[in-house]
Amino acid sequence: MVGIFLGPTILGSFFPKIYNFIFPQNLVQIAMLDTLGWFGLFLVLLSTGIEVDFSSIWKQRKNALVISTLDIIVPIIFSMTFIYFLPDHYFEFSSKNL
Repeated sequence: MVGIFLGPTILGSFFPKIYNFIFPQNLVQIAMLDTLGWFGLFLVLLSTGIEVDFSSIWKQRKNALVISTLDIIVPIIFSMTFIYFLPDHYFEFSSKNL
């Protein structure tokens, strides 16, 4: 929700001066904010990993394996089925599409 409110969706649309003040368009500052975001994501994942109870996971390994396998296979099957039934004109490539 914070990303929607502070991002270009709401803050950037309704208050562009404030948005440009918080998120300047300078490439160096964009790279620094991106690095800070990745660092924050790393810390969240690290703290989540520290809280994991591996004995509980080991007891439920069969269910976890089934769920993770289905989580990969089901979207692949749906997307392949959707792509199979797309009309041929979506697969044509021409330089005017660039």
